[in-house]
Amino acid sequence: MKRHLLLLTIGFLFARPAPAQMALSAPGTSSTEVFAGGSYFRAGISPGTNLAGWQTAIDYNVFKHVGIELDFGGQYKSVAGTTLSLYEYMAGPRFMYRSGRTTAFVHGLLGGDASHIPGHTQGAFAAGVGGGLDVRVGKSVSIRIIQIDWIDDHARNVWGHNLRGAVGVVFKLPHMY
Repeated sequence: MKRHLLLLTIGFLFARPAPAQMALSAPGTSSTEVFAGGSYFRAGISPGTNLAGWQTAIDYNVFKHVGIELDFGGQYKSVAGTTLSLYEYMAGPRFMYRSGRTTAFVHGLLGGDASHIPGHTQGAFAAGVGGGLDVRVGKSVSIRIIQIDWIDDHARNVWGHNLRGAVGVVFKLPHMY
């Protein structure tokens, strides 16, 4: 699974869009956007555990309103000297609505997650749905003022229901052709 995700990531990073596809992009729209920010993760809704960490995503805009997203995150919590770590790696379609300086988006993500405490790691299938709002503050920079995702994971015949929120910065990379 990790090998396939790595190959998919490399393919998206080095893919070159066909001219007909780029013609459908909005003027000034970047073909690739990179998000980096902080995240809050509620593992298990009730009772649950609060974790804080980071989130990053790469979005390749195939058309003006449709992109393919690779999403990665890591959250941590220390309890009595032991650190719980949770990592997510997912990919899926992203749909955007652009109006003036704002971009609203929704996405559906599939992949996996892994929780780790010293001496034990547990992997799981993960599926998420969510969305957010970016506000452009410069030609190639936006602020993600909110992103909320509902993430379900499945391990050992048990479904977990989780909530993730994030804020941060979106960098719009120039077209590479």
